[in-house]
Amino acid sequence: MMIQFLISCAVGVWVFAHTADLTPKAQLFGSAFCGFAATYFLTKLYVWLRFGRAAARSMSLDP
Repeated sequence: MMIQFLISCAVGVWVFAHTADLTPKAQLFGSAFCGFAATYFLTKLYVWLRFGRAAARSMSLDP
């Protein structure tokens, strides 16, 4: 979980630093969304490579 948080922060900071034309609030929400999406897809890729396609397909955001 800590690695996911660090990846999310790194992607968010990268997006925040490389988008100069947006308003600060749009940059903040955009970087948070990109960080969350990158973390989710990297986790899904890890599960797919480690445990197989069936396990990756069973992942969902539902509680």
